[in-house]
Amino acid sequence: MRKWIYTPLDLGSKVKAGTLGLDIFLQIYFISVGDKILFIDGGWLNEVAADFLSYLAENIFNDSQYKIYLFNTHSDWDHAWANRAWIESLPSNWSLQGIYASRTTVERLRSSGKEGLVLPDHFIEDGDIFDLNGLKFHFLRANAHCPGQLVLYVPELKSLWSADALEYPWPFLHSVDNFAEQLRDWEEWLKLDIGKIFPCHDDRWRQDIEVGDYFRHYCGRELLLCNCKACLELKERLGKDREFIRRVLVTMATSEGRNFGELLEDEEAWLARENKVDFIYTLREWQIESLTFPEKNLSWFYLRAYYLAWLGAVNYLGQELK
Repeated sequence: MRKWIYTPLDLGSKVKAGTLGLDIFLQIYFISVGDKILFIDGGWLNEVAADFLSYLAENIFNDSQYKIYLFNTHSDWDHAWANRAWIESLPSNWSLQGIYASRTTVERLRSSGKEGLVLPDHFIEDGDIFDLNGLKFHFLRANAHCPGQLVLYVPELKSLWSADALEYPWPFLHSVDNFAEQLRDWEEWLKLDIGKIFPCHDDRWRQDIEVGDYFRHYCGRELLLCNCKACLELKERLGKDREFIRRVLVTMATSEGRNFGELLEDEEAWLARENKVDFIYTLREWQIESLTFPEKNLSWFYLRAYYLAWLGAVNYLGQELK
């Protein structure tokens, strides 16, 4: 049984594009113009990547000759650990032209301690433009989720490949210190002519919504507006009670000797934590009437994102009080 699902994307007659859904968790995208194919991220298992590369060559691209480009949006394990497949498992009639990422992403991968990783060999940074046979991809910074993360905007297609910078219902902050930076990036993106947004993760995929239906009905500017609105509402509601902000900042220490922000920032610590319910209820006690509890069916995965944003807003407002 395959661990991925292929879904074609309709981006016009000039472009052949699609997504590969890995375990209903991560979407890997490809965009092809002429004899060139750009892959946006590659997943985390080399054998899975090798399998879908073979499938695409045999069923989608008809065994033609292609020049291949792989872009790692950022250094998280699920986006960049399968780079080796593009070295060792490409179809014989495909030729790899390079693996691209920001310098920060390369350094973070190098220092990750993961053995056997294939590092990107071409650097690309905020403001750079990549030309795929005339289709121009503009790279934009998105550090709030992960240092060095870049997203891709194509004006001709009015499309944004947002990596992990946008997610429904909440994107993940790298740190509670990144709340202001996240809002600043989004304000810049709101100035762009964006009709479609392609995130790498989304909670709707966990709710029995077909990926194809998601891209037809939810994959639009609304995702950016939804994320902006949610975080601005956090800031506005919390900002009405300065004493509440001060009280939260003073009482953030936990019995483990780490503050709640540090625990939320550490994904492994969060996943390993058995008493998540007690932890969540402690946070809920802080909220009092300043903020309602998120929707009841929110997964543990996105509860962490919610409270990272919540503490990010608290931390941001606390800086303003100093």
